[in-house]
Amino acid sequence: MRFALVAIGSRGDLEPFLALGEALRHRGHAVSVATHGDSAALVRAAGLEYRPLPGSAAAFFAQPEIVDAMRARPTIARLARGVRRAASRADRPTPAAGGEDDPAEVAARAMLVVRRYVDDAVADADVAVCGTGMRESLATAPLAVPYALASWYPATPTTAFPAMGMPRLPLGGTYNLLTHRLAARTEDWRLTPSVDAARRLAGLEPGPLTADSDLPTLYLQSPAVVPPPPDWPEHVRLTGAWHRRTGPPSDDPGEQWWSEGGAPVVISFGSLWPVIPAGWASTVARALVAAGHRVLVVGGPSDIQTSGARWCASLDFGAALPRASVLVHHGGFGTGSSALRAGVPQVIVPLFIDHPWWAHRMRTLGVAPAAIPLGAAHTSGPRAEHAARRFATRVTRAIDRVDEGMRERARRLATRVRSDGGVEAAVDALEAWWPATTVGTRPAEEGSP
Repeated sequence: MRFALVAIGSRGDLEPFLALGEALRHRGHAVSVATHGDSAALVRAAGLEYRPLPGSAAAFFAQPEIVDAMRARPTIARLARGVRRAASRADRPTPAAGGEDDPAEVAARAMLVVRRYVDDAVADADVAVCGTGMRESLATAPLAVPYALASWYPATPTTAFPAMGMPRLPLGGTYNLLTHRLAARTEDWRLTPSVDAARRLAGLEPGPLTADSDLPTLYLQSPAVVPPPPDWPEHVRLTGAWHRRTGPPSDDPGEQWWSEGGAPVVISFGSLWPVIPAGWASTVARALVAAGHRVLVVGGPSDIQTSGARWCASLDFGAALPRASVLVHHGGFGTGSSALRAGVPQVIVPLFIDHPWWAHRMRTLGVAPAAIPLGAAHTSGPRAEHAARRFATRVTRAIDRVDEGMRERARRLATRVRSDGGVEAAVDALEAWWPATTVGTRPAEEGSP
């Protein structure tokens, strides 16, 4: 079969799709990956066919309005307001209806541009797999080919636990199920203006949002992290994280550095480094070195001037994290799942919508202390310096709470996580949902991926 994978978002959103693409190709399927242009080289380096999508995750997360929203608090409502403010600032053509400053109209126009690229990317596929960045577009209209969803966090209604972002109260299964229904209605309320505008601009009839509750859905969480709820339907699978067989390119500081001292603290905020105020990484590094730690900062600012701390642009987490003492990160799924597989404790500073959920799960499993808020990141002058030192103190104290018991729990959990089916389980599910005899399969062209 020919699979089209649609990966909207950051490098962390793309990497699982590269793993899925490699596994599908190994099973004999033809695979294309649609993602932003700044990741085209990564797709081609994985031996997969690249299909272009407009935009850039790096540029999106660097917008001042988005940075301000994430520094304030990582919630859907705050991020949505940041997106609206960014859209209002941007130069754009005057809308045909709804007014020049109508944020729903602006969002709809941007969504339709992306959707045209997506429709072209999946046009020759038998099956498509879409990440969570496609939810709004799919609520407007389904794809023309069969498709599944892939998500980093569980959203299917269940009595086992509350919806992401809802209060965790000991009120039983009925309460948990109600939180999922409330979350779904809130999401519908948030999406409806832009979906209605998109349908109007595309000449489609108005109507209710296209539901995704019956779509085949793959959750990339490990059953050791989220025990599969017994009330989830058959079209929902919990596969475990999707990891590639070989790690990404890395400018690791080298074997001599790793072996010349104790296990270092690794700090990485992935694509969200713009949210961390300038100078804070150096302040944290100095505080940790003063507390007796070696430090490796991955990505972000390269001006780490502290003896005992190193900086590198990229790191193969699969190879490096087993040699670390603690990973300090933002709570992103990809980074966090790498820490789980490595058996290294985590200190989490939640920055995005799903990060508090990950932080809570890691603390519940006993492999991380309580999450650290970013704090007063909007200040300037002397107050900014005080905020940076306070944040560094919080990080240092959190690392001090990582004891041998937490390290042992992380090692035991790693053994369970590494036994997940992972990407192979995902391929099994896709082949079971769409046997080659049930779709109009197209043989891969000679020499194609």
